[in-house]
Amino acid sequence: MACADLWSIEQVAAIEAQSENNELLPQAIRRAKRTAGGYAALFLSDEGTDKAGRFYWPGLAAFAAKQVVEGIEYANENIDFWSLNFRSKAAFARAAAANTFYYLLKGNFWVFIEVVPWMTYYKRHGRESFDCCVDQRDVATYNPEVKRQMHALPWAPGKNVSLERSLQSRVAPIVGPYRIHDHAGALAEVDNCRATAPLKAGFAQMKRAENIDDPLDDARLKALYRSAESFLNHEQRLRLQRLVYDHPEFRSAISTNDFFRRWAPASLGARTPELIFNSEATLTDDIIRNELEPARLKPEDVSESMSLDDGSLYNEDERMAYVARILDRYHRLMTKKTDYMLDQLRAIARWQHA
Repeated sequence: MACADLWSIEQVAAIEAQSENNELLPQAIRRAKRTAGGYAALFLSDEGTDKAGRFYWPGLAAFAAKQVVEGIEYANENIDFWSLNFRSKAAFARAAAANTFYYLLKGNFWVFIEVVPWMTYYKRHGRESFDCCVDQRDVATYNPEVKRQMHALPWAPGKNVSLERSLQSRVAPIVGPYRIHDHAGALAEVDNCRATAPLKAGFAQMKRAENIDDPLDDARLKALYRSAESFLNHEQRLRLQRLVYDHPEFRSAISTNDFFRRWAPASLGARTPELIFNSEATLTDDIIRNELEPARLKPEDVSESMSLDDGSLYNEDERMAYVARILDRYHRLMTKKTDYMLDQLRAIARWQHA
């Protein structure tokens, strides 16, 4: 088969992971959970082999996507004005919550659809085939039916009109007309799923790690770290920046949240960007007692946040400084507290069938 056929097969597999009975899951939260579970399962698929740990970025992505699920649920809750929870009763914050809901769903879905086929192709067909075909991936060359499916996916040709209408019905009666200006289309924003320099650099580092037998060898660990670093540049700078962070509505939502963080009481529900290396989005007393303490960990050992002084999430360089700290903490935990991290990834992996 030609490269385009093989890429079509892997693309279908990624779509199927978000589907049930040959239909894309209509429940956005279930799709988001499957994203986190899929990343975790990809990392864990090599456990017990000499390739264990090579999909280092998906392991990190599982924790990040798990946190995004919580963010999506929280934004959804805060859209409804008549919620019993007071934090959702600030009318002008409801539009920000709707924008957050819309764009978190979009970014979560499309990063999965774009990135996972790179990984599964490499795993299924091997590095020689991957090297031959890496520059051949392009939705425009897919099998005609797969190409049609890609163009029919939510956000692919432009804004998600059905989602916008749903949000209008919930927001507009209180805050006036509500519109999303998301016209470029996700397929254009991910450049038709073509390869990038950081992506290829990530796989080059992955190959270096694969060539070292000792799982604790410093050179292997350094290669894994650099592979994740390169994939993060691909994901954050070349995909999410265009899919999510460059859009004025999302920037407005971030600015509204930051305003509340600085000036409003905590009861209004402003959130500090935070990633927690646990299968849960927040640390309860039970988690601290039953999971962290046996691993000789404290809450501050498994969390990373972005303060107001660190800048804004939508600023690419400021966000990447935060992302670098997340990667450093992930790497430290993966090398020093491996059993704990694998247990958490196994729990997240159960979401692949949500």
